[in-house]
Amino acid sequence: MPDQKSYINTDMCLGCGTCEDTCSTSAITVEDQKAKVSIEVCIGCGACVDVCISGAISLVPEDQYPQK
Repeated sequence: MPDQKSYINTDMCLGCGTCEDTCSTSAITVEDQKAKVSIEVCIGCGACVDVCISGAISLVPEDQYPQK
């Protein structure tokens, strides 16, 4: 089973920063009022998913992660 990484739906993100404050690896930053994930740093623990008040964050298998 592939590793999972946090994925943020920026259309749903409120930019509140709760996920950024919660992330133990500093993989999430808020820029221009939207959270962004560094998938190279994300360990897929899901802590950000649990605290996201807008439901914008989900865990996605790394091999299915949307490309930019």
